Amino acid sequence: MFLFLKSTALIAGLLISGYMLLRIGSGLVAGIKPRQLALDVLFLLLGLGLSLGAIVSLLFVKPF
Repeated sequence: MFLFLKSTALIAGLLISGYMLLRIGSGLVAGIKPRQLALDVLFLLLGLGLSLGAIVSLLFVKPF
């Protein structure tokens, strides 16, 4: 059960990060407002944090 939750968090974090990178890249080419860019970077960091937390949890946290 916990392995399923951890792997789901990892996949969700990677999807969020990839989507935000795509939005930031296309927004910089098309011209994006600074406020929207700041929100996209915030969600990118959220996705990266979720992925990193899931990786650390999968590698170092033992199930009880």
